Amino acid sequence: MVKRFLDRFQLWRQERADEFEDKFVAWLLFFAVVFIGQDAYAMITTHHLTWSAIAGTSLLLAFVVLYIRRSRWAWVLLMLFAVASIVSVPGTYMSAPPHAPERVRLLSAAFMLGFGVAAFVYSLVIRKRFVRAP
Repeated sequence: MVKRFLDRFQLWRQERADEFEDKFVAWLLFFAVVFIGQDAYAMITTHHLTWSAIAGTSLLLAFVVLYIRRSRWAWVLLMLFAVASIVSVPGTYMSAPPHAPERVRLLSAAFMLGFGVAAFVYSLVIRKRFVRAP
């Protein structure tokens, strides 16, 4: 009876992990579409696209493809994305409009730093997960 309970519990845990994984992939695809849409809008309206936008969107798309394929190198792209986000924190602070209050500048810089740190930590998590995957 205990073995049967343990088997069912393991099956339940695996189903929960699969559900979470499906939701995460859906969010990744949503953000990829948002990034591509933002770049397309900038290209259509200003006829100009920055290199950082091209690099960021390319890194995100490559990460999504590698993540879906469960590649053991997906974490490297997410780590690059995280480092680029962390490095751009001073630029985010300085690029706020001149009339923006100090708290708005700090909030935008803190958001970028938080996003970079979260991506950095998650890249370490998927590194361990995907290396062990069969």
